[in-house]
Amino acid sequence: MKNTEQVDTYRYIQNRTEQNYGEDVMTDNKLFEFCNLQFQTLTESLKANSKANVMSGINKKLEIFRKCWQENKLSRNVKDKMYLLCKSLKEKDWDNAYGIHLPLMVDYFNEVGQWMVAVKRIIHEAKQFPDKLNNDKLNNETNNLPTT
Repeated sequence: MKNTEQVDTYRYIQNRTEQNYGEDVMTDNKLFEFCNLQFQTLTESLKANSKANVMSGINKKLEIFRKCWQENKLSRNVKDKMYLLCKSLKEKDWDNAYGIHLPLMVDYFNEVGQWMVAVKRIIHEAKQFPDKLNNDKLNNETNNLPTT
């Protein structure tokens, strides 16, 4: 991770920590929308180049991710790191996304263990077929990043 990215990451997490509960709920909804849209866009783009059973497995696990987030079963740290991971996916920084994925699996396994395999697979598939991604859709639909 580059130094400026680290500063942005720490600033983002610090700002999230300082927010009160009312703002936090709204921010969590925006973060969820961003992450969900990013995963939908990527899975849609990858569908043509991946086996149907692989995509079916990814979608089932992503549904668990969505349910966990919506039922508030994910900690603030997991939500923040998922935002950073999805931001890396948007920027096609596959190595950084994978680097965020690993500590999530190690440090927050009880929260992410059921669905993080799908995220890892998305990273792998996107890295393997970067020219097959619908770049226009990725850039247009995911420009509404929450500010850091």
